[in-house]
Amino acid sequence: LEGETATLDFHISPLLRAGGLSAQIRQSLNDLIRDTKGETILKLRAFVSGTGDARRVQAEAAALFTDRKLPLPALSILQVGVLEQEAAQVVIEAVVSTHRTVNPNGLAFFNGQVGSTYSQAVDELRAAAKTAGVEPDHMLRCTCFTGQIDNAPALRSALRAAFPKADFNVIQPLRDPANNNTLCEAVGQLSQARA
Repeated sequence: LEGETATLDFHISPLLRAGGLSAQIRQSLNDLIRDTKGETILKLRAFVSGTGDARRVQAEAAALFTDRKLPLPALSILQVGVLEQEAAQVVIEAVVSTHRTVNPNGLAFFNGQVGSTYSQAVDELRAAAKTAGVEPDHMLRCTCFTGQIDNAPALRSALRAAFPKADFNVIQPLRDPANNNTLCEAVGQLSQARA
C-alpha cells in the first residue's frame, strides 16, 4: 500500500479496560476502521503490554481486514512493559490515506527526541518542531516511551500543553527500567511548503 503525504492522517485507538487481549485487539481495530470512515489504513503499529501474546495482533488484524474485504495494512508489533491504564493490554496507532488533502504543505516526521526526564524529552521535541517549522497545534501524533508511567495523567497533560491538538501515546517500554530516560517521537504538519 502507498499513500500521498498530503492525504495522510493519523489515529490512535482508545485504551480499553475490559476484556482479554484478543477482545481488546478486535475492539481497537473496529474502532480504527469506524473512525477512518472507509478510508484506507496503510500501516498499523500495535503496542502489546506485559506478557500478552503479540502474535494475536497479526491474526486478529488479518481476519478482520479479510472479512471486511479491506487491504491488509503493514503491521508492526511491539511488546512493551506498561500502557497508561493498568487493564489496557493493547493500543494501536494507524496511518490512514484519506480522500482529502489534510497536509497541504507536507509532513515532518520527528525521530526520537531523548531526555533524562520526561519534561526534557518533551522540550527537545518542542525545539525540534520549532526548527522544522511545525507549529505546536499542527503536531498530529506523539508517542513517548518513558522509564516511569506512574503518573500518566500528568505526563499526558505535559504533552497536551506542548501540542494541544495531537493524539498521544505514553508507553513504558520495560516493566522495571534502569532509569527514567524518555524518548518522544512525532509527526506534524509543516506550516509552509518546502521550496
